[in-house]
Amino acid sequence: MGSDRGADPGVHGLQASLLVELQAAVTALRWTDAGTAMDAFLTAHEAVHDGYRNVIARILSSILHTFGQDAVEQLHEAHSTWSGLSPLMAMPPKDLVQRIADVNHWHMSRFRVIEDDEKITFLLQPCGSGGRLINEGRYYVTDERSYALMPRASRSTFGMADFPVYCNHCSEMSRTILKGGGHGWLIEGWTPDHRFGGCRLHVFKSFAHVNGEFFRRLELTPPSEAPGETGERWFSHDELTGLSTPMSARLRRALDRHDAAQASALIAATKAAWEAGLLPAYRSWVTELYGSVLRAYGPEAFAHLFRDTVFDLFSKAHEMAVRGVSKHMWRDFWACLGGLQGVITTPAGTSLTISASCLFAPDPRADPLRLATRELCHSFNGKLGGQGPGSASMLPTESGDLLMHVATS
Repeated sequence: MGSDRGADPGVHGLQASLLVELQAAVTALRWTDAGTAMDAFLTAHEAVHDGYRNVIARILSSILHTFGQDAVEQLHEAHSTWSGLSPLMAMPPKDLVQRIADVNHWHMSRFRVIEDDEKITFLLQPCGSGGRLINEGRYYVTDERSYALMPRASRSTFGMADFPVYCNHCSEMSRTILKGGGHGWLIEGWTPDHRFGGCRLHVFKSFAHVNGEFFRRLELTPPSEAPGETGERWFSHDELTGLSTPMSARLRRALDRHDAAQASALIAATKAAWEAGLLPAYRSWVTELYGSVLRAYGPEAFAHLFRDTVFDLFSKAHEMAVRGVSKHMWRDFWACLGGLQGVITTPAGTSLTISASCLFAPDPRADPLRLATRELCHSFNGKLGGQGPGSASMLPTESGDLLMHVATS
């Protein structure tokens, strides 16, 4: 693999995932290619991650505007249920903390991890999804397409009015965990820091140690037993520093040192946290949100909401492509999703053949979404289509796939 990553004109078949490309370069000790592959992954990962973040905020905003706050709050387990969360809560405590750190590094979060007698705390600076949306001005603006605020205080908003709609899931996930008897991955989303994108994520050392404010704000009964003495520390200072250090920075250092063993271990951890963790969770959440509208309000309401919102899944990639962040932005975006089936490059531009299935959960819940390729293309072209370098348009194919054309001029 050369550093230009297949820029020569011609026809290319199904692409390997970007992490597979990166691992192949590391295994072959091709360090320049490894650096190029890592750059491609980091750029594409940002576009994919923020695309899912944006479309979820857009869907929830549309549901709030169209059907009201109660309709949004009925989706309190669209992102996760206790059956999905309980295996995490059953992990050994130090393993759970490591898992939270790994996932949050690829959740675009920056954080510092501290420990006291009662808990481990991730100081999110900011949270990689809802917090960054706040800091980007996506709520507290008069923009025509700003995301919505939940007007009424409730247990879905940590008891706060005018609460950013994406951030609901932190309150709702924390409630699900506490109802199930868990005491980790609990989000303290009501501090003044939240207005500036900062929250605190806790792993308490026992259920009895959970701050009583969680139970009050989430309308749950607190434990009756008094917390026992703990005293012991789970992590050393160096371990807490390691947990706080972005995985991308550690991987970059391993590549710079030509440390194949460390780089391979970090690539494997990235695959577990992103490709087998956060990305499937995002796909499932989007699938469940759209499916809930179809089930509750019927095909016409679903089709309208889908056309009005699904473009935001691609909005970050579109922004980055138009800005010229990467000349292979769209190709790498689809490769990061695992949906790139073929590439044809000509002087006029690049045509990408894509599986629409890569966008949604790989189960029957997503069947209506996989069949809605015409509406998806209509939404993309209507909201994001344009002219000039990096601009793109999409068409459905007879086989149910997508064909994207990316202009070079």
